[in-house]
Amino acid sequence: MKKTALLLIFCQLLFSCSQSDDNNGASPEDSAENYQVFFEDSKLMLSTSESHQGFDLEVTSGNKLVFKFLNFEDPIPEAIDDEQTTIVYFEMDPDATEFKIEAKDFDEANAVIGVGSSIRIIEKITGGAIIGTKISENEWKIDLDVSSMNEDIDIEITATTSASFTKSTFEGIWMPIYTY
Repeated sequence: MKKTALLLIFCQLLFSCSQSDDNNGASPEDSAENYQVFFEDSKLMLSTSESHQGFDLEVTSGNKLVFKFLNFEDPIPEAIDDEQTTIVYFEMDPDATEFKIEAKDFDEANAVIGVGSSIRIIEKITGGAIIGTKISENEWKIDLDVSSMNEDIDIEITATTSASFTKSTFEGIWMPIYTY
């Protein structure tokens, strides 16, 4: 009887470990590696970077909505150092219910795009568009198809999505999350 009980306990432990490995059934979009959020009462601060290509950014207290898109890719899981994280940040007037940001508006929206892999680059967005529609106080529908070019190392950074951006529940935690 003890052997049977121990076998059942071992099977339950093994089963629970295998479930936790798949993020408890959550989709990758629900993880810190891939998500879309917005922060209320915030603003973006951009400064020239001394540690990498392009800009440093910080999200601080302010009077804007700051939107954050993060997409992690690991094209070949068996390969080392091929992972890449793409980010997009921009800010918007909190009273807006819809918007379209195009090339002429990117500076005013502090719109930036970045990539983190074996290199780290954050650039101002120069091409494409971002379209947003407010669904509720906690959700925006955002379509983005944006790009920028880093001339120094001749790399184009692009990001495309059509997704629901939800209000961040992590008050006071605004810093960029890079998964590299």
